[in-house]
This record gives sequence, structure tokens and C-alpha cells, in this order.
Amino acid sequence: RPYLHPVTTLAGIPVTEERPADHLHHLGAGVAVPDVAGHNFWGGRTYVRDQGPTALDNHGTQRHLGWKLRDPDGFVQELGWEADGTELLREHRTVAVVELSDTAWALDFSFSLTNRGERDLSIGSPATNGRPGAGYGGFFWRAPK
Repeated sequence: RPYLHPVTTLAGIPVTEERPADHLHHLGAGVAVPDVAGHNFWGGRTYVRDQGPTALDNHGTQRHLGWKLRDPDGFVQELGWEADGTELLREHRTVAVVELSDTAWALDFSFSLTNRGERDLSIGSPATNGRPGAGYGGFFWRAPK
């Protein structure tokens, strides 16, 4: 899936991490959802009710479809979320860098997901699949230790 890394402070200190040894599917800053209609768009193992984290062949992909805007301060991108040869979701992603002062900047990251099919799609997490307290998905930022 597309992600931002390294993201650094103005002094060059990294504030994202990519593929740490304990979670190889954690990738900087981006968008990830553990369960879209039974497909894993998070990476890693899939949480299965009454079984726990399980390696399954259910991974979807987020494919870059095109740039709507690219300039030094950011970009607008279209992505297709695909599984089993079908585009389930279309993502519109906007990323911009905003200067706050001589010593600070902000990352403005927004996205929208649109169902590309005619049927409703379920969107879930390990919590909706039976793991209490594991409700996560959407914007993801893997910070360094």
C-alpha cells in the first residue's frame, strides 16, 4: 500500500518507522483497514474469531491510479482498493505540508473512500471479528521506538 516514509522533523529526525522487526506490515504513515468485506488491507495476519491471528490468503492491494496534483508542498492521488480482481473502494487522498513557523511544520493528510460496487461493504477490524479492544483502522502512523 502507498505510505509516507521517512517523515522527519525540520532537524531531520525521523518520526515514522518502516517494517519494524515485530510488525513487518507497519509502514510509516498511510491508510490501512484490517477488514474490507473479508479482505485484509492492513497487512500481516488476519484475526479470525475463535482462532486468533491467522495467516490467510485474503490480502487486498491499494493500487495507485493517478495523480490529480503533484507539487513541492503536497499531492492529490487516486487509489483503487482491489481484491480478487475487483475494485472494492476508490480512495481520494490529499497530502499537504504546511509551514507553521521557522521551526515547525504540519502534515495535513485526508482521505475519502467510495464503494465501487452496488452492494454494501462491511468494514471492520479485529474487534468486529472477536478480539476485544482491537478496534483500529483508517489513518495509520507507525512511530519509531
